[in-house]
Amino acid sequence: MLGTVAAVALAAVFVWAAVAKLRAPVATAQAFRAMRIRHSGLAARAVPVSELAVAAALVASPRGGGIVALVALAAMSTVLVVVIRGGRPVPCACFGATRIRPTGTGDLVRNVALMALAVVAIVVS
Repeated sequence: MLGTVAAVALAAVFVWAAVAKLRAPVATAQAFRAMRIRHSGLAARAVPVSELAVAAALVASPRGGGIVALVALAAMSTVLVVVIRGGRPVPCACFGATRIRPTGTGDLVRNVALMALAVVAIVVS
């Protein structure tokens, strides 16, 4: 039960992030470009679709979806670390264009908390 609750909560976060990006594709592509993500226009379309797929996986199979979410969050966190270490004030495209403050360690802390939810979904399901 706890694993399923964690998976559904995490799925909701992935849906929220995806919808925010889909609602503002130009701003998302600009944020990705500022983060120096190659093919930022393609990424602005592919990332939210991937986030929706992760959400679906979490609902369909909390354990399997938790593994996929954990890998996705680790990859996203790696990008955030590179951006933060670059020292430039770049806005995070984590939740689409709804965010205007620069990427920072708070974003990493949030991702660690989300990874903990993924671990709960994996272990307890």
